[in-house]
Amino acid sequence: MKKVYITAVFIAIIAGVATYIFATQVQKSTKIKDAPMAEVVVALQDIRENSLITEEMVELRTYTVASITPGAPASLDEVVGHLARYPIMQGEQVLPSKLIKLGERDEKGALSHQLLPGEYAYSLSIGSEQGVSGFIGRGDYVDILFTELLPDGEYKTDFVLRDIYVLRTSNYAANRVADAPDGQPITSYMEVTFKLDEAQCLLISNTLAKGEVRLILKSIKTGEELNADVKQTEAARQEPTQEETTNLLDAS
Repeated sequence: MKKVYITAVFIAIIAGVATYIFATQVQKSTKIKDAPMAEVVVALQDIRENSLITEEMVELRTYTVASITPGAPASLDEVVGHLARYPIMQGEQVLPSKLIKLGERDEKGALSHQLLPGEYAYSLSIGSEQGVSGFIGRGDYVDILFTELLPDGEYKTDFVLRDIYVLRTSNYAANRVADAPDGQPITSYMEVTFKLDEAQCLLISNTLAKGEVRLILKSIKTGEELNADVKQTEAARQEPTQEETTNLLDAS
């Protein structure tokens, strides 16, 4: 009788444990089923650094909101056509911090990412005095001067280029060190790299063949003013001209 009792207790314990495990799994399933869901962009393959992301490389997947990294794109349009700033692993949620738009200013990205078609990175060697004694930095704007000796013995100084954007100072190795987590800012340099168009590249090359140039640092507001001018120009292009307005009125 005692053995039967012990056996019954043992079976009851096993049944209780099994019931608990089953209930726990049901509870978990219910929680996942009832949890809010959302879509997120995920990499279908390993994406190398500096690669242009195409539609074949990514897809939308549905996850619980709690498992989605905050800020992760929920649309393919936010990812496709961008460059991978850092490597992205297969199955990884694609984060904005790993993306860069072509032509976007990014101090730590590759220079080629910051150049649009028709733009070039152009470097020139510069002395301390000609380079504003080390005070030029990434993202600054400069004008470039050239002084020549005329046949009559007089000197003439002209602006060769104006409002030129500085991509980098110093060389690649120095910038890699400066960009490291514990890196120190660049405080001296013998090279400056600019963003130029084709005509500007030819002009500065021809000028340097005649002699040295001098850089002059411009106000930090220069970039804001240039961007404002571009926006005004684009807005003006979108507005119909007087002739176009007259033609529209005549047609109506």
